[in-house]
Amino acid sequence: MSEVKDGSESKREEGEVEIKADNGINVKERRGRGRPALSKELARENKTGMRKGAMEQYIERFRTRFMLNRTPEKNNSDNGKDGNEKKEKEVEKEREKNKDDEEKARKEDEEAQAEKMRIKEKRELKEKQKEENNEKEENNEIMKEKWDAECKCKCKEITNEEEAQTRRELEICRIGIEKRERIIEEKNDEIEKLKELVRSGIMRQEELTKSLTEQKKKRGSKKRISGGDGGNDDRDEEIGEAQRELERRMETLLKETRKREEERSEK
Repeated sequence: MSEVKDGSESKREEGEVEIKADNGINVKERRGRGRPALSKELARENKTGMRKGAMEQYIERFRTRFMLNRTPEKNNSDNGKDGNEKKEKEVEKEREKNKDDEEKARKEDEEAQAEKMRIKEKRELKEKQKEENNEKEENNEIMKEKWDAECKCKCKEITNEEEAQTRRELEICRIGIEKRERIIEEKNDEIEKLKELVRSGIMRQEELTKSLTEQKKKRGSKKRISGGDGGNDDRDEEIGEAQRELERRMETLLKETRKREEERSEK
């Protein structure tokens, strides 16, 4: 039985009581808070057991909810089937979404790689052009220095008298070239005149030929009517002679034209 250790009424009024356990340890107890453990070791074990029990209850409740959500109702297999199909669709949808995300990420990665390659190629091209420009500038500088050196050497060798002689020769050449150009222009004008004369001669010949043809037709008709030669023999001879003279002139003009064209081509 419980007994008061010091026998004071104040402690009894406060509700504190000493309990002697089996192992001889006095444990203070406050009324109204339940019976405490008789030892610290026992209290620790009880607390650990309570934690373990709470965890087991939580796991059991979680397992129960999971199984209820997963397992279809016994009396309604269609609902379970629909639920499974719905979950399968959701899983498939999630898989498709993940697949689309992976494809999108892959495309973005490829575009990024392509952009990097373009930037790299552009940079390499710019560097190559820069190197080529530098090389061209160096070559130009070298050629300029070489040309300046050669020019200075040649300028030292040339005297004032030689320079004056060279200028005179160049002036003579220029005058000769201008003279030849004038001659060529005159020859071209003559050739154009001869061509025009040839064209006019051809036209005149065609007119004479046409006139002779008409006169022959008329004379033939008169002979048939009169039955005689008439007095047109002299006229026929004159026309024939004029025609032959015109042909000779045409041949002469053509020969001269060919000759002038050959001379022009040789020059």
